[in-house]
Amino acid sequence: MPLNLKISEKGLLLIFVPVVFESIFVCVLLFLLNQADRIALAESNKRTISAEMHKISSIFYEQFGLMMAYNASSDKELLRKSEALDYDIENCLSLLRDVALSENFSKVNLDELSRSTEALLKQVRLCRRRAEAHETDSFKSLRSLYDLKKSLSDLLDIFGGISNELGKNNSKSSQDLIRARGLVYACVILALIINITLAVYLAFYFSRNFSKRVQIIISDTKSIAGGEPLSEPLSGNDELAEIDRFIHLTARKLRAVEAERSEILSMVSHDIRSPLTAVKLLVAVALEGIYGQLDKRVYKALSQVDQMIASVVRLADDLLDVQAAGEGALRMRMETVDYAEVCMRSYKVMLPLVENAGLKLERNLEECFGYADSERIGQVLNNLISNAVKFSPANSTICMSLSTDADNVLISIRDSGSGVPESEREAIFDKHYQTETGLKKKRSAGLGLHICRTIVELHKGKIFVKEAAGGGAEFVIQLPTPADIDNETIV
Repeated sequence: MPLNLKISEKGLLLIFVPVVFESIFVCVLLFLLNQADRIALAESNKRTISAEMHKISSIFYEQFGLMMAYNASSDKELLRKSEALDYDIENCLSLLRDVALSENFSKVNLDELSRSTEALLKQVRLCRRRAEAHETDSFKSLRSLYDLKKSLSDLLDIFGGISNELGKNNSKSSQDLIRARGLVYACVILALIINITLAVYLAFYFSRNFSKRVQIIISDTKSIAGGEPLSEPLSGNDELAEIDRFIHLTARKLRAVEAERSEILSMVSHDIRSPLTAVKLLVAVALEGIYGQLDKRVYKALSQVDQMIASVVRLADDLLDVQAAGEGALRMRMETVDYAEVCMRSYKVMLPLVENAGLKLERNLEECFGYADSERIGQVLNNLISNAVKFSPANSTICMSLSTDADNVLISIRDSGSGVPESEREAIFDKHYQTETGLKKKRSAGLGLHICRTIVELHKGKIFVKEAAGGGAEFVIQLPTPADIDNETIV
């Protein structure tokens, strides 16, 4: 189930969760490292205790050797060396006490060790004083040495017992240290695996959900542009859901505006076209002289009125065609046609307009037949020639050509104007679109080329514009041959 979070909150969660787990693992790791350090320190202290006891034993043995040598040689230097070794014993004993106390060493063993060492040290000093006081009494000296050796043996027994106990503890400590280190390694590996797995899972989960929702928004945006139904609104309260809700709201408003605009256009077009048709008929009758001979100025004025009425009627027809195309109600009356005849009919209709603009209209027509609505194809040609007149320089030529290739009938209208920029060659067929050049020449409703494309596409063909040889624009209508289409009415 997707989390009902905003994108910023999901980002914080993506960072926060791994950090929390990592913090927990770091705390556990520090605890284990502390345990391992304590075990290692305890083992080091036990080794220190053993080393100091061994050192004390060695010094006492050296003391015993010096006393034996003194009895044999009476060399005072040997006594001075023996006295110097007393300080070494005291230093070793002091260090041993400090280490034992920090290690929580057995107080009984420590007291016994201290008493035995101090007692033996006193006995060494006593033996040394006796040796100095009874230099000639070798029996007493030997007796003192014998007592010293016996006390040294007792101290060594104590040291041996303590060493055995430390050895057992060292074995246990080593095992504890190995176990602690194993736990540390296991904790590090486990933390690494869990953090990587968690981070990857959260990143994959959020990115997949995020990507899916973005794709839905992109699809809805394209659907608005294409007038297609939108997908279901996104759930949640994050930023993407808010954008999607705004897109759906915009789509609803656009549909409402489009419906209202279509209704207004339909109403206005019908309301305008009907009276204008009647007015045009009356003007045509007047121009024919039915109501009597007209003055030249009146005739010229009525001709201009007739042209303006025809322009408004064409605009109304265009509006009605656009509305019908949008509703899927623009029907083609398909029949077998002679394309050369269709082109010639448009040529004759548009020739006066071309000549009045000071232009020439040439034709190059091959004989070819097809399956089409001749009236609608004528409408397309008239519209393209009208556009060519609008954008052609004075005294230039507009060329109409008709040809065929292996699969298509090709009709082109070529002018010598400024041409169409490559960046606008697709957009000029959109509804209400006008090029910068068109805006400078003459503002229009921008419906003509859109209707042309609609009619051509209903014939299962296509229309496009390219740069004409020598400059200007060349509009090409590409229609399928009869073998490529069904002989049925195309709606």
